[in-house]
Amino acid sequence: MPFALKSEAKTSLRQYMPALCFAGICLATHFGFWISSLRYTSIASSVNLVNTSPILVALFYRIYKRQPGEFGNYPGWVWLGIIIGILGSIGLAGSDLFKPERHSLFGDFLAFMGAISLAGYLITGRLVGSDIPIATYLACVYGISAIVLLCLCIITSSTLVNFPLPTYLMLILIGIVPQGIGHSLINWSLRYLPATIVSLFVIAEPIGATILAALILKEYPSTSTIVWMALIVAGISISQIGFSKRNS
Repeated sequence: MPFALKSEAKTSLRQYMPALCFAGICLATHFGFWISSLRYTSIASSVNLVNTSPILVALFYRIYKRQPGEFGNYPGWVWLGIIIGILGSIGLAGSDLFKPERHSLFGDFLAFMGAISLAGYLITGRLVGSDIPIATYLACVYGISAIVLLCLCIITSSTLVNFPLPTYLMLILIGIVPQGIGHSLINWSLRYLPATIVSLFVIAEPIGATILAALILKEYPSTSTIVWMALIVAGISISQIGFSKRNS
């Protein structure tokens, strides 16, 4: 991290510190809300709702027009996709109302809050990430996120030690693969592509997570969950394709 913070002289890190802090806080709250949601709702519901962030990113871009070619009036296909995705999200959360475990709805709420945080993280990365060397940006955002999460763990008296060895190994793998590689590639992509397009990549995660949950944890999604999941993925895909055609 100290090495990465040796940025080029032309880059004033102090100028971007508020944005870096905001991105780090968004990333920390994204993880906090999302991981907490898994205690209350299914993996399928949690991962699908947290990955509705592309819809939120598109709505943000529509409201705050700041970059030509990336913001502005969307064609009908984009809005159709957004509406379908929202209906799928409402249906997925609404189906939990009829489950015996009524706390599932609270888990859905936490997952959606994680989606809002992820949207803020992606948008910030797009707006300021290209102005800062990638290593510096990642070191600052990841470092701030880690500090925020550590403070939250201390405040909530969460256990941080005395885990079994396999748990530590899994935590290390989580830090290396999805965070170190996955999120770093997302941040790198944001330097060259609109956040609306980059956020499209995350829609593969709900499908993969649901399959892995079924194979490893024997957590099989209900028929209604699969239907609402399909609507969410379809809505996000339609909106992103429409957005891509608009800028082609």
